[in-house]
Amino acid sequence: MPTLNRLNIPEGPVYVYFGASAYATTPDVMPADTLAFGGVLTGTWRAVGYTNDDGITTSHEQDRGEVMSAQQRTPVLRPRNNAVDMVTGTLLEVTLENLRDILGRGTITTTPPATGVAGFKQLRLTDSIAPTIAVLIEGIAPPTDGGKPRRIFFPAVEATGTVEVTQNIGEAGANAGVAFEFTRVGGTESEPIYRDVLAAL
Repeated sequence: MPTLNRLNIPEGPVYVYFGASAYATTPDVMPADTLAFGGVLTGTWRAVGYTNDDGITTSHEQDRGEVMSAQQRTPVLRPRNNAVDMVTGTLLEVTLENLRDILGRGTITTTPPATGVAGFKQLRLTDSIAPTIAVLIEGIAPPTDGGKPRRIFFPAVEATGTVEVTQNIGEAGANAGVAFEFTRVGGTESEPIYRDVLAAL
């Protein structure tokens, strides 16, 4: 049988960052390959924590049309109509900032504590135009046995699908968190990028 290269098998949790989209005045970009995983990212990148053990799922869908001709039975052209790129997963850290960015709406306000009165942070889910953000995923494929460092970059996505916040206690706690689904927006300026990092990290 052919040799199986386990270094090409992604598994386990990955680390996620949210940033400004490709349409921002100062958009975030893929970090340099010499930057170690977990290193400080420049720009507006915000560390949002690890996913659960299921990691992430990236899906890519495209459909093609058919141009027929009376002279032959098979299509003469199959132009690509559309391409849909998505990234889904579950973040372990259920913070107000993570909820806001995953939902694509809402405003966070802070009321400082006063004498005898506790302060609080509040997320109000106000309706607004869904903003686009950038998403960067860092992971090792696989995380054990000297796996291959990999970064996946979505320059511009928006929140889609259902957001579910799950709180579990006990052995199932590893699956708790906030589920997300992002869909790419835009054209070639927001094409997802997969990169196998070859530099020593």
